[in-house]
Amino acid sequence: MTSQQWILLAVVLAPGAIFLGLSLLWLLGWDAPERFLSRVTGLAYSLSTAAVAWLIWCLVISGDQPIVVSLGNWFAVHEYQFPLVLLGDHLSLPFLALTVVLATLASSSCSTCSPSAPWSSFPPARLISSSAAGS
Repeated sequence: MTSQQWILLAVVLAPGAIFLGLSLLWLLGWDAPERFLSRVTGLAYSLSTAAVAWLIWCLVISGDQPIVVSLGNWFAVHEYQFPLVLLGDHLSLPFLALTVVLATLASSSCSTCSPSAPWSSFPPARLISSSAAGS
C-alpha cells in the first residue's frame, strides 16, 4: 500500500480508534477530565484535517487518479461477493474534509464550555437559547 492509501485509511479509522481507546480506559475505571478528552479529540481531528488537505493536494497533483484502498471482501458466497473498497476521489475527499473540519470545530468549541452549561458556548445553542428567551 502507498502512503496515500495508509493516510486515507487512518483518517477514516481515527474516530473509531479514539472512541475505542477512550472507552477502554473508561471501562478500566479511569475518569478522564473533560479538558483531556477535548484535547485528545481536537488533536486527532486537527491531524485528520491536515491529512485530508494533503490527500486533496496529492489528488490535484496526480490528475484524475483516485486513491483506492481494497480491504478484501465484505461478504462472499461462491462467485457472488461484496468487495470492501475505500475510494478517495474528487467527490468523496471534499466531503471527508467537510466532515473532519466540522468535527474539529465541534471538538474545539467543547474545550471552552463551562461545567454548568456544557453547550452554552456552542453557537447553535446560543441561537436556540436566545430565541427561546425572546418568546
